[in-house]
Amino acid sequence: MQTKSKLQFDPESPQIKAYLDDVHHGTFMKEGTMVACATCYPGMTTPIPLDESHITALDGTPTGTLYGGTSGRQAHLFIAQFHGLSGVVFEMGAPEGATHTAAACCAGSRLFAFVNGARGGRAVSVPQTDLFGEDFIQEWGYTRPEIADHGECFKGEPVVHAIAGPGRKTVVAITSRHVVTLDATVEASKL
Repeated sequence: MQTKSKLQFDPESPQIKAYLDDVHHGTFMKEGTMVACATCYPGMTTPIPLDESHITALDGTPTGTLYGGTSGRQAHLFIAQFHGLSGVVFEMGAPEGATHTAAACCAGSRLFAFVNGARGGRAVSVPQTDLFGEDFIQEWGYTRPEIADHGECFKGEPVVHAIAGPGRKTVVAITSRHVVTLDATVEASKL
């Protein structure tokens, strides 16, 4: 009587060879693939604390810069750039009293984030920036921008979601019962 041998991984099988060809010569990322990166510039800056680093909102610019917000014990806003020799996430600040970032929208010259906390949902923003015009391999210094607080969208209502409008000139946010529109072309201090 012959017993079946335990199946072993065969790196020469046609299925494995097709998979490796697809990975090496095809699309870099596949649906369902998870990517992880530190929420800092590894070894140089302090990462967003673990209990505050759940990324819940992302948006990007046409040049490939990512902006986002986190949720947890405290919400944080961040900028991320991954190009050339660079790969950095820089924490831009924590909106006071916010524990959840519902949406992030790049519009006008600012990142608009819609955050929720005990006071309900509100809009905050920071200027969009280019951390480094070229590859990031030298020493650098960067000052965190001041977070402009545009106030509650509707008293006591959490923000559910927001998107940048056509041409990224407006931002449309939805609370639990209302729709809010911001003109992104207006100077932040006048919003």
